[in-house]
Amino acid sequence: MLIIVGNNAVGKTNIIEALQLISMHESFRKPKPEELVYRERAEGAPTLIKVVIQTLESENTKQLALSCNGKTFSYNKKERPARELAGLLPAVLFTPDDLQIVKGPPEQRRDLLDSLGARLSKSFAQIRAEYYKTLRHKNSLLRQEERDTGLLDSWNVNLAKLGTSLQKHRKGLFEKLFVNATEAYGTLSGGEELSGAYISSWEAEQPEGERVQAAQDTDATRDTSAALYEALLQNQEAELRARRSLVGPHRDDVSFCINGQDTRRFASQGQQRSIALALKMAEIEVLRRVSGKDPLLLLDDVMSELDAARRSYFVELIKEASQTVLTTTNLGYFDAAFLERATVVELEGTASGEGPNALPPTEQAPSPESGVATSGHLLQKDPSEHSARDDGP
Repeated sequence: MLIIVGNNAVGKTNIIEALQLISMHESFRKPKPEELVYRERAEGAPTLIKVVIQTLESENTKQLALSCNGKTFSYNKKERPARELAGLLPAVLFTPDDLQIVKGPPEQRRDLLDSLGARLSKSFAQIRAEYYKTLRHKNSLLRQEERDTGLLDSWNVNLAKLGTSLQKHRKGLFEKLFVNATEAYGTLSGGEELSGAYISSWEAEQPEGERVQAAQDTDATRDTSAALYEALLQNQEAELRARRSLVGPHRDDVSFCINGQDTRRFASQGQQRSIALALKMAEIEVLRRVSGKDPLLLLDDVMSELDAARRSYFVELIKEASQTVLTTTNLGYFDAAFLERATVVELEGTASGEGPNALPPTEQAPSPESGVATSGHLLQKDPSEHSARDDGP
């Protein structure tokens, strides 16, 4: 376990973001390529992120080169397409923004499923990419002053086919995730019942609790492709006026209820955070089962956002993980026994020896800048107790 401690604005999140980029091939900030490169190096050599992945059988090096033109991956010094390296190093990221997943925008809940799906299945990533590429073509046509209705219908046919496939994958993934989330939430909440459902954007408007139940009761044999195409036709005039596509998986959502009550309207802040924690715990378990490997946990200053009870529960979860990298401004969140098991790295600019960040004798590291190469060693564990594999979403 690695604990990176430092005051705000000394580069802790840069380290987490670098590890997310090399493991998950994405950044939670969704930056443009040029925003990942230190300004003074924008026209020079690329920024490098490198990890050495160790297992009981082998040692391999994965590297990511960042420039204003994009990202280039290599594996054991040979350039490889990103899709071939997806899932090589399973990882789960948890940031304070994740605690807003219940009341945040639908995009945040879709991103949770899409990010996990891409790490578990290459076909999921491909289907999603094709759907959104087709969606961009359709939206481009809708923004034109004169629209070719024949071409518009062609895009709708493609969207119905791709959208049905994407939604099917998402629903299967949601079911896997939610089975574990409900159990975790029950433990966190002391027995409250959490329910949830994946909600299609073209379903009729209903009260939230009824929509969740309706989605759970939907006939699995229904011709979803035909239903989506019909919805696209029914909304065509509205889409022409809005100049954008209004129905499809890009407008879908996930709903949660506690004891039958809509969480976005009735859940307390503590309940919302418990759901977020439960979803992250479920994400870890799904990755573990599908990949057969314990995922790397990346935790960016999450402890400061949790109350004492949830912090204690989360610490126990961290203890069970094979490898964790977490950032904090305050070591007081952890007891002495926990700190003894960890490697604590203090970044430059952190007050040492007094105050809440007072440190035991520890390693010190310079504050990282976006343009400085980042490297590290990661031990990838293949736990026998988690060796069963699923087929993915």
